[in-house]
Amino acid sequence: MQKAETEEKASFELKLALLSSKSWVLSPNHLIVWNGARQFKVEVEPRNLPSGVHYAEVVAYVPDDERGPLFRIPVTVVVPDQLTSEKKGLFSVPELRLEKDFVKRLFFHVPKEASWADLKLSNIVCESKTCITVHTVQIIPGRSFRENENKEQISAENNGSSEIILSVVGGYTMELCLSLYWSELRDVTLSLEVLFRCVHPSPSCLTFNSSNMWTSVDVTGFMREEEVFPEFKLTHRIVYKRPTSHKISPLGSRDVLPSGVQIYQLVLSYMFQLNQTTEVRPEFPLMSDLLYENPYSGQLWMVFNCNKQYKCAGDSYSRQYTTKLDKDDYILRLQVCHSKLSELKKLTDMPLCLHSKLSSSLSLEVTASRYDLMSGPTVTKKTLRPGISTRFYLRSLPEDKLAKCGIDQGHFLSGHFTFSKCDKVKKKVAYELKYIVGPQKSARSPSVSTEKKLYTNDSLKEFKINSMRYGVLTSDELEDEYGDDISFLLAKLRMLSESEMCSYSNAEALAASIYAKIDLNEILAQLRIQEQFSHVPGRECFEEQKRQLVECLTLEGSILFKEQPSSDRLKAIYVDLHKLLDKKDKVLKEFKMKYAEAMGHFATLAKMIEEEMSVNRASRDLDEKLIQCYRQLECKEYANLLEHNLTWKYPPDFVSF
Repeated sequence: MQKAETEEKASFELKLALLSSKSWVLSPNHLIVWNGARQFKVEVEPRNLPSGVHYAEVVAYVPDDERGPLFRIPVTVVVPDQLTSEKKGLFSVPELRLEKDFVKRLFFHVPKEASWADLKLSNIVCESKTCITVHTVQIIPGRSFRENENKEQISAENNGSSEIILSVVGGYTMELCLSLYWSELRDVTLSLEVLFRCVHPSPSCLTFNSSNMWTSVDVTGFMREEEVFPEFKLTHRIVYKRPTSHKISPLGSRDVLPSGVQIYQLVLSYMFQLNQTTEVRPEFPLMSDLLYENPYSGQLWMVFNCNKQYKCAGDSYSRQYTTKLDKDDYILRLQVCHSKLSELKKLTDMPLCLHSKLSSSLSLEVTASRYDLMSGPTVTKKTLRPGISTRFYLRSLPEDKLAKCGIDQGHFLSGHFTFSKCDKVKKKVAYELKYIVGPQKSARSPSVSTEKKLYTNDSLKEFKINSMRYGVLTSDELEDEYGDDISFLLAKLRMLSESEMCSYSNAEALAASIYAKIDLNEILAQLRIQEQFSHVPGRECFEEQKRQLVECLTLEGSILFKEQPSSDRLKAIYVDLHKLLDKKDKVLKEFKMKYAEAMGHFATLAKMIEEEMSVNRASRDLDEKLIQCYRQLECKEYANLLEHNLTWKYPPDFVSF
């Protein structure tokens, strides 16, 4: 028709007769079609139809033409089964036959108050063990059907029964599909029951501010008595991060629209730190749940560690990108593309929502009354009567529990709350819970007189001694005032160890004067006392002396490493540090590594480096030192392998999008 001449288009006219195949579909009797589009009204009257699936057609004929219908308009109406008050939320089919290569579809209206449903298949008649697929779908406006579907496979035996839990949304029609597995060759007969359970919390999404110390939830049952087991759990920590940097640049020559418009990219960088190995899920609330409907043409993100090593990547629908990451510092880079620079500039400060799983979940205590919040007992079980609301009260978490999880002010926790003791129901029916962490307790500030005393006696001395490093004052100028002070002697020894013109004879004299003021045996005795008693008088003074002695030993040792790496004095320092420090102490570990290198114990050094890298994050310096150790041990093949791995372990730049 589009290629026809204008005169033909103007003279075209077609008279059609319209016929409805069912009385509940009303349409005009005639329709005249010209060369343009035409519309006509079709009315559907489903109110008097029985429950089930109904099909009708509106057929168009050309009068006196034997070629048949010109077009058909299909009309399908699904009338769900309505559950009456007598059924009390029970939908049942006493006898249902499942045929091979055929899907049995049932439609019923879910009660408005329903929270979940128990589906039971019983009285199963089959010759052998068979597999039945159960699939339910609800269409909710504004949601994808995948958010409200259940799909499970049941292995059934003759005269057996099976139960599954269905998550439902009240007030909407549900389609229930039952089918046999593709390899089944015989029909199966069974009975079906769907029992709707009603436990309705208000609010269904709870936000708890810990500064309020308490909050409450109202729970109502409807159709029948229900036993509820309230459980409120926090499982994830959520932290929001702003980008540390952003960059807008044009993409390559291939990223050009057919109209010739150039596409640009915005790259946002976010930094975050993990204090322990945990599962992490990045999310961008503005666009993570969008795909084709997203006005931006991409949202690809990648996570790197502090050495720019690639860890994981993701795109839309962030819930499917949960990744387990080790303790380290990380950088997340996000790429968003658009053809207009003005649209990308709107996102330069877009926040990142980082979900990290807690090592162990935190449970909130539940009480039955406001009075019990103070010191009363908790409640774990309650019976709900139909139509009567019951209120549960929640206590805030103790601060010591939050401190153990590394949770600070400004963070908030997320989790869920449930009202059933059945694990299957907990997985299907869980309500969102958010816990805002309020301000923490502040430590008492010292009195004004104490502050003045600290300033006059300690701060001024510390300022003068530290100014020697920057050349403001010299050691000769402070000799008369602080000549015998241990802090002053340590500062001189520290400066001497950093000097390139260092002489051990001068360092030995300084160290000897410090050892004369601190008794090693007394400190060892105090350590022994501390192991037996937690409260020791004068503990702060003892700890300061221990710190000064350890620093003096390490400074003297660092000078000996340069001048006399195999001296007996270095061995004595090594023994003394072992007496004073725990084997996991960072200072002792660093000294042991230097000592092993100085003594040529490369196997021991390699073992210590590998242990350090397994506990803390890897660094290029440690890897290179490990390679040198294996070369000294004549393990050339393994050393070459480690050297080859440096290229991917410490890449020069981030992986490009």
